[in-house]
Amino acid sequence: EIRTQQICSEWNVGVQAAFLSDRLRFEARYYDRQIDDRCTSFCFGRQVGETIRWKRHNRVKIGEGVERITARGVEVDLSGSVIRKAGMTLDLEANLAYQENSASYEYMSAGLNPFPKLFGGLGISFTAKRFGAQVLFDGAWGQELLNLNRMYEDRATDPSEYIENAGFMRLGTVGVHYMIPVGLKWLDSIRLKLMARNLFVATPYSGYSPDVDCYSRVASQHGLDYG
Repeated sequence: EIRTQQICSEWNVGVQAAFLSDRLRFEARYYDRQIDDRCTSFCFGRQVGETIRWKRHNRVKIGEGVERITARGVEVDLSGSVIRKAGMTLDLEANLAYQENSASYEYMSAGLNPFPKLFGGLGISFTAKRFGAQVLFDGAWGQELLNLNRMYEDRATDPSEYIENAGFMRLGTVGVHYMIPVGLKWLDSIRLKLMARNLFVATPYSGYSPDVDCYSRVASQHGLDYG
């Protein structure tokens, strides 16, 4: 059962700049977000007769039944055209963000921080005449996951032993394409594209994937890996 009402407010300030005839672009932003959360109770079942109950920590109470979550951070984006000439381009785009979040959660008296403090990505795009390729890396660091799969397999009762570092760096996407000229009035060319996802992940997490959150649709139940 979940009963909740949220009011979110945010302010931010940023700066943008471009250099070398717009071939190098920079953007930075600072934000401060507050969520007033009126949540009275919630639970969900694992098996018949069993429930998992969560308690939220490190929040500021501002009234009866109302708690405030704060999140503030910095985001930096850097993009550039490394090569820009006839028949060939090479573009790079990188972003990095740092966030502090006041919310943490407790599962059966085990503290858990499900939110990353640092996350970012790197994108590379290359074209040479009719050929093109794209590569995307992404990662997140500072978050934790409660590995319920391993905990239930071991028939353990102390969840604190199964909270793991879920930071990761991933080769998320690799794609290539080729343009085949056709030359018809109603069809100039055909683009053939091949794409692969999640090719490689570097992580200390022992579960199937560190980028999993089986109850993420409910904000108060982040940080569980089960199923």
